[in-house]
Amino acid sequence: MGYFFTKTSFKNQYRKVFIIKKPLYYYLEFGGMKMEENKIGEIVKFYDNLGVAIVKLYGQLNKGDRIHVVGSKTDFEQEVDSMELNNAPTLEGKMGDEVGIKLQSPAKEGDVVLKVYE
Repeated sequence: MGYFFTKTSFKNQYRKVFIIKKPLYYYLEFGGMKMEENKIGEIVKFYDNLGVAIVKLYGQLNKGDRIHVVGSKTDFEQEVDSMELNNAPTLEGKMGDEVGIKLQSPAKEGDVVLKVYE
């Protein structure tokens, strides 16, 4: 079991977050609440002017799923509001697809996309 420190946005205090690493799964504990995150893809390209990321999927991702984007300078969560496959709107992406997802915050190529299970 490892741990790292994260900064809360509303209190500017540091708190300890424990991580138990398993293959492709991460369990985060926030004061007794557990969230499971599964690595679902990786950002291949990000278009700044559109705010859209092209994501190579390692599993299935549906519209409405909650994702967590993590990178060297990136760390945010959001719900998948719009997703496109081959320039056509789609409700789901399968393993091996490269889908376009509208992101709320900027991201970089190589950032990891995790699917959040609550």
